[in-house]
Amino acid sequence: SRSSAASDVYKRQLEPYALAGIDQKYANLHLDQGIMVQRVRKDHEKARYHFKQAMHYYPESAKRLLSLMEQQFLSKNYEAAYYYSLALLYLNYPDRPTSFRAGIHCALEAALYQEALQLSRQYVQEMRDDQMINLVVSRLESNTNIDSLKFLFSRKSQ
Repeated sequence: SRSSAASDVYKRQLEPYALAGIDQKYANLHLDQGIMVQRVRKDHEKARYHFKQAMHYYPESAKRLLSLMEQQFLSKNYEAAYYYSLALLYLNYPDRPTSFRAGIHCALEAALYQEALQLSRQYVQEMRDDQMINLVVSRLESNTNIDSLKFLFSRKSQ
């Protein structure tokens, strides 16, 4: 897209002056680019690159993504929250299990059931003993009461 190309040019011009570890503005360019590439183009590898670059230039970037995800979730914009949760998963922030669970929950709330199933399967490969996520996988695979799965997360957080 036109704004994406302009952003790429802007980033290339600024990169020689960007300071690793402390450059919030340059990191924000990468965050914005990563979000756009992920949501519009569905290019998860390129999005992951931008999110990691954001962390390189400003390590506090992950906290911003978490705040954005929470804000979107609380505003009931669950699909946007899901995309922010993927960015957090790429960064393993705040930790791998939490970022996986956030992504699964957001996907379920957004009725993105295939995405929820994919994340849930990945999660149980790493954390086999999580009974709740194993239940999510089982019910998504059998297409049983999937619209109520999101409530499992509500009970867990109370």
